[in-house]
Amino acid sequence: MSYAHYGDGLLQSVSVAGSVLTQSNLLTYSYRGDGLLQTQAVNVSGGATYTYAYTAAGRMTAMTISQCRRRELSRTMLTAEFRSIQFRRALTVA
Repeated sequence: MSYAHYGDGLLQSVSVAGSVLTQSNLLTYSYRGDGLLQTQAVNVSGGATYTYAYTAAGRMTAMTISQCRRRELSRTMLTAEFRSIQFRRALTVA
C-alpha cells in the first residue's frame, strides 16, 4: 500500500499492489479551500464517488454517493446512503 499527499500534507491518493488487487490510485481525495474533505473516489470497476457538503462553520450536512455500478459496491453504497439520510435527519432535528 502506498500513499500520495498534496503539498500541504493532505492525503491525495492510496494505491495498492498485491496478489488479490493491484490498483494505482484506488482511493483519491479532493479538499475544499479550508481543508475539509470534498470528494473521495473509489477507483475500481464500477467505483463510486462520495461528495461531502458542510455548513459555513465546517459541520458536515450531507454525503452523496454517485457512479456506483457493481452489485457488491451497490449494497455497501446503499447502506452508506441510508446512514447518510439518518445523519441528515439527525442534523435537521438537532
